Amino acid sequence: TTVGALPGLDTIPASMATSFDVLPTELIAQIFDEAVMPEQWDSKYTLRDLSIVCRRWRDVAYDTPGLWRYISINLDFIVDAASEARCRAYLETFVPRAKGRVSLDVFTSFECNTYRASIWLELRRLVGSVCWSFRLEAQEDAPQITAYACLDQLQVAPQLEVLCLDYRVEIPAEFSQWTLPRAPKLRELVWKTSYTMFRWPSNIETFPLLRSICVWAQMCDELDDKVQVAEIFSRCPHLVTLDLNLDGDFRSASPIRLELGSLRTLSLSGGESVSLMSTIRLPNLENAAISSIAPSDIPTLFGGPLAMATTLVVRLCHPALDGALARSLVYGLRLQHLRLDP
Repeated sequence: TTVGALPGLDTIPASMATSFDVLPTELIAQIFDEAVMPEQWDSKYTLRDLSIVCRRWRDVAYDTPGLWRYISINLDFIVDAASEARCRAYLETFVPRAKGRVSLDVFTSFECNTYRASIWLELRRLVGSVCWSFRLEAQEDAPQITAYACLDQLQVAPQLEVLCLDYRVEIPAEFSQWTLPRAPKLRELVWKTSYTMFRWPSNIETFPLLRSICVWAQMCDELDDKVQVAEIFSRCPHLVTLDLNLDGDFRSASPIRLELGSLRTLSLSGGESVSLMSTIRLPNLENAAISSIAPSDIPTLFGGPLAMATTLVVRLCHPALDGALARSLVYGLRLQHLRLDP
């Protein structure tokens, strides 16, 4: 008996020692999917190792679209013609095997160059055809990032369900206004930028599937951002979650006089948006969170969008907020849970 072997292991009948190769192809594909975890950045290395074990493993991997649908690209690695060619080969390998449905995760921390510009053109083509999810993260201020990263000339994205942009520019630029593409299947929008705001496309009235919106943006005086914020409530009739973190002066803007019965979760940061939200009615609101709110804004919120909230989280408490909050609780008739998180 081998030292350290489990007791009785040598008595297991040979008939019970089932080979991995006799498993059904569907089960092997499921095992590969759980082993590779294709949504992670480094999954391509695990996928490469699986596909060189034997011919059957390779065939199963190549014929399992879910393993190839998550494509991660770090544009910082594209610095010359050779690295551009490697990126193109990577895309040309994954996209056909994904069989018409891909998710793109793009990272960059530098300004665009000639080689990256050509890759952006290919990414724009994919977003406009087979891409169901597009996520961009840019770590540093890059004045040229919006020229390509925002895909400003993209007009239609028929398969797009998730759009997440997280970047900023130093000053307002000619590309700071980007019109969202016609994406009738869009269900999640994340827009974390500064000096840039999306424009709703004029040729699509509503986004019927859009359930979650997160907008963290630095507003520009030259842009009609208040109109874009107002249209969130009119263009997204089935919105469930809204997270607004806006830095700008909306005090002179006319309040939004709308009711949105679908909204269940609302997060507000900064008093700039309070004047816009003061007359909004959210009859089915359940969870709310506020931060960086002035004491004078509390009664307005409780008289408007927070009136029906059952749970409230207050973050970054203003020194004078406690008293205003305590006085305003009489307006929160449905409030059951309150948490202060300084």
